[in-house]
Amino acid sequence: MDFEEILAKCGNSSRYQFVLLALYGYLMVVVSMHYFSQNVISFVPDHWCYHEQLENRSFAEIEKIYSQFEKPSCTRLEKIDQDGQNHTLSTELCNRWIYKYDFGYKSMNSELNWVCDEAYKARVGQSLFFVGSVCGTLAFGLLGDRIGRIKALILANWCGFLGDFSTIFADSLTSFSISFLEYVSPSLRNVGLNTVLGSFYCLGLIGACWLAFWVGHWRIFLACSSVPLLLVTLFYFLVQESAQWLVTRNDVDGAIRRLKRVAKINRRQVADEDFKDFRSYCEQHYRKDNDREEHAKLLDMLKTPRMRSTAFKLLLIFIIIVPCYNTIARNVEGLGISPFIMFSLNALTLPPSGYLQGLLQDRMGRKATAVGWMETIEMYCCWWV
Repeated sequence: MDFEEILAKCGNSSRYQFVLLALYGYLMVVVSMHYFSQNVISFVPDHWCYHEQLENRSFAEIEKIYSQFEKPSCTRLEKIDQDGQNHTLSTELCNRWIYKYDFGYKSMNSELNWVCDEAYKARVGQSLFFVGSVCGTLAFGLLGDRIGRIKALILANWCGFLGDFSTIFADSLTSFSISFLEYVSPSLRNVGLNTVLGSFYCLGLIGACWLAFWVGHWRIFLACSSVPLLLVTLFYFLVQESAQWLVTRNDVDGAIRRLKRVAKINRRQVADEDFKDFRSYCEQHYRKDNDREEHAKLLDMLKTPRMRSTAFKLLLIFIIIVPCYNTIARNVEGLGISPFIMFSLNALTLPPSGYLQGLLQDRMGRKATAVGWMETIEMYCCWWV
């Protein structure tokens, strides 16, 4: 009796699975808030070089004065006539700005004046964020194979909390898959998980925007958005460790204990004979490969032509998808609309797209769905440009 068969007897579409979906939804909320927090704190409002003669003028008047220059945000004026028609340009660089805050929100870029010649600092910071994502994904992926999926997940979220919280004190530039999804019925893994992902990821994005609007300052926003990451620690008590991972660690008894807990939560009665059959299956199919798996290395995926081909295809897909997604999702400024509103409108497309993607995966398969979506996005981007 293999894992899918024993799981069906313990319940794969019952109470425990709905708890997992709820926890998965919560995780998507905090992950999306964390992932896009560095984007929210980097919003750059409309701004112009400061001049004492502009202090008592409205934003409309200031915008009109600077609109005649090629770079209105970075042009410094020496003298401004009372009627605002004649101006004298300054040869000095701008070192102070007038900001037109969106809904009164003060971002990191506006507080630290990372605009004009200093705008590169925010880009460097975002680039370092993605470098950390690459290193973290690799490190916690390998760690998950050694200490367990749940512990690695908790540690990853703790690192996210420490990163967000420590950024609060910055005043200069220098300053992994969800393991418990195996307990979910295959019928729920496409439509169910994609719908939950899209819906709760959407809530996280919208929540991040309007949390920033509500608190009004990027430091308070980071403090508020980082604390929910700590609650993922409770997953250690709520989610069963991966039974299949325990089997690969020669801990069949531990895997059976987890399955019995799942059956208890789902109020299922599973005979001891079924667990004995599962134990026999594990001893027959897993233990003979344990020595090879214990000495497996990351570079082993390049040993055979088939594995090299699979690794190359996965890498190519991610190289295509990640830049496209981040370019579209993060391009919310300079469109003539508040970035808060634009960010929220982008997020509203996620629930229907998540449901549709899961539905198409059931009908067409993952490969056809992935290629179809990429072609659709490509045509949309070409039309938009």
